[in-house]
Amino acid sequence: MADAVKEGSYLSSKLHDVVQRQVESAERQAFVAERKVSVAEKELAIMQQSRPRLYSESDVWDMLTELGLES
Repeated sequence: MADAVKEGSYLSSKLHDVVQRQVESAERQAFVAERKVSVAEKELAIMQQSRPRLYSESDVWDMLTELGLES
């Protein structure tokens, strides 16, 4: 009987260890997912700020004039 109780306690302890590792793994996965979201948000902000701008001929001329390079 004592052996059965010890074995049950041992199995319970091992099960607890497995569950604890699963919790830690889930926490790490959640952290990684949050970091991925953060990186994606930063990438999106950079892409939105760096959209190419088309300049008309008059825009270019105006800029050259402002810089004193129109000659």
